[in-house]
Amino acid sequence: MSRYITGHSDELLQMVAQAKADKAREVAELAAPLVQALHGYQLPDADMRALQPYTRQPAQENTGEPQDSVSFIGPLSTQTAFGEKIAGQTVGQVEAIVAELVSLAARYEQGDVTVVGPVPDEDEGAA
Repeated sequence: MSRYITGHSDELLQMVAQAKADKAREVAELAAPLVQALHGYQLPDADMRALQPYTRQPAQENTGEPQDSVSFIGPLSTQTAFGEKIAGQTVGQVEAIVAELVSLAARYEQGDVTVVGPVPDEDEGAA
């Protein structure tokens, strides 16, 4: 068996790379409709934000004593202040991740994919 692998390693490597590229294309095809759906899901939020100034009631005049300080609970940023959360991430962040999945096939076609770390068999051979 190892003699066959040694003699045909280039062909086998190409077959594995082609199988990975085929899977990347499959993932991209499945993810593309999800990106469109997530984008459409957020459009009403943008409309609601645009309408907010027109729906606010006038604030009551402040007649109390001034406050010494204002505090927020937890860090406040554009990532945490706006957007509906899914598994701790905003819908926009999830959309960005899925968009990266859509680009998988293109990255394989351009040869822009790097495998990081050794393959488990390589670790065993080194020991």
